[in-house]
Amino acid sequence: MSNNDFKVSMNSPQFKILDSMIDGVRLLNKFNTVIHTNLYLEQNIISHTIGKKCYEGIGKREACQKCISEETFVSGETFRKHEMINDRHYLVISSPVYDRYNNISAVVEVFRDITKEKELEESLIIKNEKMRNDIEFAQRMQINMLPIKGIYNDLQIDYFYKPSELLSGDMFDVFKIDKDCTGFYICDVVGHGISSSMISM
Repeated sequence: MSNNDFKVSMNSPQFKILDSMIDGVRLLNKFNTVIHTNLYLEQNIISHTIGKKCYEGIGKREACQKCISEETFVSGETFRKHEMINDRHYLVISSPVYDRYNNISAVVEVFRDITKEKELEESLIIKNEKMRNDIEFAQRMQINMLPIKGIYNDLQIDYFYKPSELLSGDMFDVFKIDKDCTGFYICDVVGHGISSSMISM
């Protein structure tokens, strides 16, 4: 396909539809040069990139170690990767564009802003880490509350304590009442996990 043919095709209704998309879109030729961008990419991500190399179009000085547009040109498959542009997270998806002879004439890259999703993911990771630390602290507390193995008056005490989940709703204790009597209790709360362990405590 000649450059003139491609310029004509980019003026077709199919390419005009790209300007109505809420994702950034750009087209690259086989030399990884930007030949077309949609309005969203120009107005919201990075502007004035037509004629530049693909990596220059996202603010880099050299080609990416993993160039998904090159991989698409070679294999004809769709590839995805994560990019940071102007402190925002983007999922970049590259797909082949075929000419009328079924040859790959260009690659279309779609830039989807996933900043909110990434921020939520990072927030969940932090909260999960805090919850894990809290649960580990509660586990240590439960273990420390168990009676010491040994002899209580004439009673030999030994046990194996293993919760079915991270925390247990079961507790027990052994204690001397006097030289002749030994106290012993078992607490078994219905249920498993954190809620039952809080009740038993």
